[in-house]
Formats: sequence, structure tokens, C-alpha cells
Amino acid sequence: MSGIKYKLLFKNRYVKIILPIIFTVVLFVLSMIIFVLPIVENSLMNEKREMIKKLTESAISVIDHYKKMADNGKLTPEEAKELAKEHIRNTRYGEDMKDYFWINDFHPVMIMHPYLPYLEGEDISTWEDPNGNHLFLKMVQICNNNGSGYVEYEWQKLDSVNKLEPKLSFVLSYKPWDWIVGTGVYYDDVNMELQKLRKALFSVSSIVLTIMIVLLFIVAYQNKYLEKERNTAVEESRITEKRFQDFTSRARDMFYRMTLPDGEYEFVTDAVRRITGYTAEEFSNKDFFIKSILHPDWLDFFHKEWDNLERGNMPSFYEYKIIHRSGEIRWLNQRNTMVKDEYGRPVAIEGIVSDITRRKVAEEKLERLNEKLEHKIVERTAQLEEALEEIRKEVEERKRIEESLRESNAAKDKFFSIIGHDLKNPLQGLLLSTDMLHTAFDRFEKKDIKKRIGDIFKSSMFLREMLENLLTWARSQTGVISFSPVVFNFRDTCSKAVSLSSQSAQQKNIVIHRPNKNEINAFADPNMVTVIISNLLFNAIKFTPRGGEIFMDCEVFEKNMIIFSIRDTGIGISSDDQAKVFRIDKSYSTLGTESEKGTGLGLIICKEFVEKNNGQIWVESKPGIGSTFYFTLPLADEN
Repeated sequence: MSGIKYKLLFKNRYVKIILPIIFTVVLFVLSMIIFVLPIVENSLMNEKREMIKKLTESAISVIDHYKKMADNGKLTPEEAKELAKEHIRNTRYGEDMKDYFWINDFHPVMIMHPYLPYLEGEDISTWEDPNGNHLFLKMVQICNNNGSGYVEYEWQKLDSVNKLEPKLSFVLSYKPWDWIVGTGVYYDDVNMELQKLRKALFSVSSIVLTIMIVLLFIVAYQNKYLEKERNTAVEESRITEKRFQDFTSRARDMFYRMTLPDGEYEFVTDAVRRITGYTAEEFSNKDFFIKSILHPDWLDFFHKEWDNLERGNMPSFYEYKIIHRSGEIRWLNQRNTMVKDEYGRPVAIEGIVSDITRRKVAEEKLERLNEKLEHKIVERTAQLEEALEEIRKEVEERKRIEESLRESNAAKDKFFSIIGHDLKNPLQGLLLSTDMLHTAFDRFEKKDIKKRIGDIFKSSMFLREMLENLLTWARSQTGVISFSPVVFNFRDTCSKAVSLSSQSAQQKNIVIHRPNKNEINAFADPNMVTVIISNLLFNAIKFTPRGGEIFMDCEVFEKNMIIFSIRDTGIGISSDDQAKVFRIDKSYSTLGTESEKGTGLGLIICKEFVEKNNGQIWVESKPGIGSTFYFTLPLADEN
């Protein structure tokens, strides 16, 4: 009898609902006690270990900061150590900001302890806790072996002198100063946190259990109404089905249900005849009937979608073509819903099929029109973009030319202003000397007349040089000087330039050393190169004192260029003036070693001629030592 009672008890639907809930509650409580609490406790302890390790590493980084300041000479080593100790002494952390760091060395001697300052400087090798652990010797041993590690011992609780508590510390060595830095946590603090955590977990568990018990009674209370609701739902379902049948019989769209995986039509509405030309009975009597009326172009699509459907993947809708019983081609839109059993396996498809032939025909016409329109738009857009690009390039080119002309005109205006000033002074001197000779010739002695005539000669020579350079520069600007690059021997051109300046060099007893390279051929305009070298030689002679030397050299540079240099032992050029010597908008002209005047045009002409021949020119100079002018030219191709 007892066995029969138990069977009847377990068949009761209330028992079937209550027992799983009770079992779940028991499992929840046991899992909290057996698994969750130990994991949380272990995790909290690991967090504390990692925390004191990271804190000690941050303290070491502070010490290393002061060590680097000492290495950089900003502090003495003693000042750096003292500042590092005070920084660490004042560093606190923790809930009450009482947790601290200490420092000892490898002897061990206490370097710094914020709560026990009387230990600083004392030998602590004999210190031991109540359990006989020589804690500081153990710290030294750990740091010697591994550089860092954890130590367990008993120690006074922060600033409580008479209170000893078990403690876990992490120590880390700083080898540059032979220091050991450490900090730690007290186990009783960890236990207090664990106790708080246990209370919180038990509070949450109690709330969860209370909610489960309340839900248990609610479920039991409501279960007695389930049967009545189920019966009501069955009746409502029957009424709904009847209404659905009435609706589908009048609808223009076809409603269907197909079983899987056999493809049998369980239900097809009468609208199928209007859409396909076939009756609902014909669809129901043959599996996959839709396949038999598909347009040949869509058979591959059918097989592909059916494979996806068997794997549980089905689009919400798709469109395809069929052949109507009359032979017409029709477009259909099919919207699907997959029906699955309690195990998630597809068992049927329910859907609606609509005839969209008219819409498709209209879309095809519209698509053709759109294609024509898009083609015209693309053509017109390309034409407009091409025209806009040409206009943009033309505008940019005009802007560039205008800007270049503005800059060039501004530089030339300033240049002519400078030249006008430089011409005015010697002309005034020339006029003054000739006027004095003309009006007071009889009153001058012979030596004064000779001196005046010498001044007139120097001014005339200066004006001639300036006018020649002006003429050369003007001809280069206006294109009168033709640019005719050819292959020529560089040494021959150097010899020609030296011969032009030899008389000036001999007057000052200056020796010119020619380059000793014989077989270097350049590809440039030889006349322009002669002007360049001559101007550089005259400059070197002008600024080199009597008895000085000028060295000329040339060599191949970067395989396809020649680099030529003229080095003198003259007065040199300051770094500020070096930036002016090649600029047309800057006035740079100084007297030579024997008061020779210069125009400042020679180097400007050199720069323009070098750049015209695809080269570069620059100067290196030190005042009182001399200057070296360099320029490059293209090396002649062997072919």
C-alpha cells in the first residue's frame, strides 16, 4: 500500500512542481558553501598577495627615480637616498591610510621604518618573532636567491606596540643601493574582509531563498487555475482556426503548410488555383509539387534553398518564377515561417504566396530606364569632372605663376634698390674726385693728384665690374644667354678660369692650386661653368691676404654628379652672413683684404648658373680660417 501511495504522490502535479524547486534550493545552498565561498576566499587572498607585490614594485620605481636624478647629476647620491627614504616613509595606503613600507639592507640593518624609527641604523639580524622566525634574515635570503618573494611572520599591528598579529609581506631588492623594500597585509584584516563577504553572501542567499519560497507558494496557488485556462485556450484555438479558415478562403494570397522533410502539403488554400492554375488537391496529392511547376532557371535555387532549410536555415521570404498551367510565366513572392518541435528540429513550413508578376514587370521596365539614366548621368558627370579638373589646374597654375611673379618682382625691386644704393656711392665719390681735380688742380701736389686719380680708377673698376655683372645677370633673366649643355673636360675649363684670374692672384702673391683630376667630364654649359669658377676665384683672391693659397678640387659625387670646391685661406664669413651670400633680396658686400670693393652680384650669378645646369651651390666657412665654396654638376654619361 505504501508503494502505491508514493506513486500516487509523485503523479500529483503539485508535487511535480514543488520537488524540483526544493531540490534547486538545496543545490544552491550547498554550492554556496562547498564551492563559492572557498573560491572567493582564495581569490581574495591572491588579490592581496598581488596588491602588496604591485605596491612594492611602485615603491621601487620611486627609489629608481631618485637614483636616476643622482646619475644625471641633479642630486648627490646621499641626497637622493635621503629623499627616497622620506618619500617612502610618508607613503601610506589602505582603508585608514595606515599601511606602510619599510627599508632594510642586506646586512640586515634597518634603513627606514615609519612606526619604529628607533630601529633605523640598528642591526636587525637577530630579530625574531614569537615563533622563533628570524624574519629579516629570511628576507635577505629570499632576495639573494630570487630577488623578491613573500614572507610570513608575526609583527606589531601598525602603530599598536603591544599587539602582534600574523602578517604576510612581499619584499623586493634594489641592487643599485643594496636595499630591500617591503610591505604587507595582516591576516586578521583579510579575515575581516572575508567575514564581511560571507555575511553579504549569506544575506544574498537568504533573499534568494525567500524569493524561491514565495515563488513556490505562488506557483502552487496558481496551478489550480491552469487546467481551466488550458480548456479555455483549446476552445479559443478552435474558434480562431475556424476564423482563419474563413479568412483564407476569401484571401487573394495562397496560405499553405508543408511538412518536413517529405515536402507534403498538409494545407493549401483555394487561392492556389488563381495563382498557379492548379487545384489544392493537386498540390496535396504530390510531394514537392511546387518543384514540378518551377521555371527551369530557378531549379538550382530550389535545391540550394532546400539544403539550407534541412540545416535549419531559411530566409524570411524569397521571390521566384513558375510556369502557370496556361503556359504563362508568373513571379511569386513567398513569405515563410519555420515550425520546430520541442527539440528544435524543423518539422514544417507555414507561409503565404502572392502573385507579384505585375510589380516585377513594372520593376524591370523601371530598371531599364534607370540604367539608361544612370549611364547618361555617369557620362555627364565624367565630362563635368574633367572640365572642372582642367579649370582647377588652370586656376592653380595661374595662382602659382602670379605668386612666383610677385615674389620675383618683390625680390628684384629690393635687389635694384640695393644696386642703386651701391652705384650711388661710388658715382658720388667719382664725381667728387673729378670735380676737385677740375676746380683745384693747380693747388694739388703731384702725389695728391696721383692719389685722386687712383681713387677714380678704383671707383671706375668697381663700376665696370658691377655693370658687367648686372649685364650678365640681366641677360640670364631675359634669356639672351643661351643654355647649351655639352660634354666637356672639367680640368680644361678650370685652367681657362685660372688664366682669367691669374693676374689678380699674382698682384697679391697668391698661389692657386689646380685640381689634379684629368679624366672627369661634365655635362653642362662650359661658358656658364667658366663664369661660375671665375667669380668664385675672384672672390677667393679678394678675401685672401697676400702670400695666401687657394685650393681647387673636383671629384665624382654620388656616381652621377661632380662636386667642385674652391678653398681659400682668407678672412672667412660669419654664420649669419653665410645665409645672405646667395640671396638677391639681401645686401651682402664687404671690402677685401686690401679694401677691394665688391658688388655682391657674382655669387648670385653663380647660384643661378649652377641651378640652370641642374646643380647646387653652398659655402662652408669659419671667420679667420677661410671659406670653401662647393657646387655640383651632372657627370657626363659614358655613352
